[in-house]
Amino acid sequence: MKLLQIILAFVGVTVVALMLIQCEGNKGEAAGRKFDQEREEVKEELRSLRRDIDREIDELGTKIDNASDDGKARMEDARRELNEEKQELDKALDKVENSTEETWDDVKKGARNTAEKVRQGFRELGQEFQELFNDDKK
Repeated sequence: MKLLQIILAFVGVTVVALMLIQCEGNKGEAAGRKFDQEREEVKEELRSLRRDIDREIDELGTKIDNASDDGKARMEDARRELNEEKQELDKALDKVENSTEETWDDVKKGARNTAEKVRQGFRELGQEFQELFNDDKK
């Protein structure tokens, strides 16, 4: 009888241990899904910003021909700046695509900082373009 109690106790401990292991496995799967989801969101954010920059570069290309000499020089500078910003986004996107769960927090922070920096530069260039286009219409 005592042996049966020991066996039942051992089985009980084993069942509890297995349940705990299963819970830990589920946490890992949930964390993995969260990582994948966040990574996809950040990648799309960077890609969307890159598409915006590409559109602006294309628009500049069509407007350069009709600009004054000073306007052309300023637009070429702006186009160079946009290409540099695009390269920064490409680097951040590459880091995001190659990130792991272990590096994700740092990579995500860096990517979001890069995106914000690029957005700010993009807004400033947009204001400059408005002024430039208004100057060329005078």
